[in-house]
Amino acid sequence: MMFLDAPVRFKGIVEAQAFIVKYFAFLTRFTGRGIWYIFLGTMTFATLWDNQIWYLGAVLLGFYVFLIGVFATVMGAMKSRKLDRVRQQIRRQNANSEQMFNAYARSSPQEGMTAEEFDLLSQVAGISFRPDELTFVLNALCNEGRLGITQRDFCGWIAGPAILL
Repeated sequence: MMFLDAPVRFKGIVEAQAFIVKYFAFLTRFTGRGIWYIFLGTMTFATLWDNQIWYLGAVLLGFYVFLIGVFATVMGAMKSRKLDRVRQQIRRQNANSEQMFNAYARSSPQEGMTAEEFDLLSQVAGISFRPDELTFVLNALCNEGRLGITQRDFCGWIAGPAILL
């Protein structure tokens, strides 16, 4: 986790980030981080308590990290549900996903649909995302580290199962 959030761009850190994004992509998502923090909180509590190191610290540190994890997991699930409602609404319209992508990906279709274009698409489904939520959506829908949602990613999202943010 410390490599993912590191503000510096040293070669080793960038390589570690690429490895994590490739093999542990769930850690880059809201829900995945929440589950990780739940695990970390329980391990902190168990280690400090079972080894009789610091009972008060076990409770304070363990439960604090655990509660942050629960909060992040619940928020991620709520945002995932919101994204799935957009997907279900698009499916109900029986629209061709390729045509819908081409209708909304106007600025640079080769690079993919931007966050603003995806927000316009979601507003047609009656759901609006805040700018910070759009960052999570693009992170979940974009494969290969792109800046926009490609047509392949978009069609796969529409046809596939729900995605956790």
